[in-house]
This record gives sequence, C-alpha cells and structure tokens, in this order.
Amino acid sequence: TWLVTHAAFNILIWQWHQRHCEELLQSAKIQQYLRSHGVSQLLTRRILRVLRLWCAEGSRHLEERDLPLLQSLPLDLQTRMHTEVFSPTLMQHPAFQRLRKVSRLCHIAICHLAMEAKHCDVSQELFMPGDAAEDVLFLRVGHLDYFKGKDELSARLEPGDWVGEPA
Repeated sequence: TWLVTHAAFNILIWQWHQRHCEELLQSAKIQQYLRSHGVSQLLTRRILRVLRLWCAEGSRHLEERDLPLLQSLPLDLQTRMHTEVFSPTLMQHPAFQRLRKVSRLCHIAICHLAMEAKHCDVSQELFMPGDAAEDVLFLRVGHLDYFKGKDELSARLEPGDWVGEPA
C-alpha cells in the first residue's frame, strides 16, 4: 500500500512541477509580448493577475480535452464513458427521449459523436442575434441569461433547461 501511495504522490508532485513550469514559461512570454508592444507595467500586472485568476478558475472545470490520455482509451470504453456522461443531459429533451426508445444505438452514437461539455465564464457571450443556429445547449450548472437589448433581460435558463441558438 505504501509503495502505491508513494508512487501516486510522486506522480502528483511531478504533475504539479510540470504545470508550474509551463505557467512560468507562459507568464514570461506574455510579459515579453506586453513589454515589446509598449504596454505599461501597471496594466501588465493587472493582465497577469486576471490571467492567473482565470487559470485558477478554469482548473476547477476539468473537461475531457484537458485529459488527452482519455483519447487513448479503446473505442468501446470511450463510447460507454460518453454515453454515461451525456445521456442524462440528452434525455432532458423530449425528442431525444423518443429517439432513445426507437433506437438505442442512435442515442449512443449521438452521445459519443455529437455531444461535448463546455464551460462558460460569467458574462461570456455564447451567441449574438443573427448567428446561425448550429447547436442545442443543455444547461447543467449555473444559469444562462438572454438579453433582448443591451441590458434588457428577456429570459433566465436554469439547470435542466435547453435552448437552440437564435437564428
């Protein structure tokens, strides 16, 4: 047991070291870019502070693309994982409920090939009026506000709601 725990601890230390080195390198490159483009030191510090907060916030929302090792799983395991991850969300929509009854294989294919999780930051605009409708969004956590004008709230979506982008 100790050997397994010790090995896991060493891996965590190595991963932390790698991430820390990457962050330092990225920070140095950003500083170099800002300095070479005449950005003031005060603004550079503010930008770096926001980016550090953004990175810390982003680390709480782990997504599949952040874990390339999952792409190495056998196709069958990837498909099963996607079905377990996305099926509860997909089943919120009445059309997909009916589709699953008609064709379980089609339901599994949609979970594996057409679904992806996406984290959105506060005040992030997902689409604008006039954008082509390409996706259906299923809200899992938080809320989504629709605005008619610049500040006129027209609807608030909660977890379990779904919406197509406005055409």
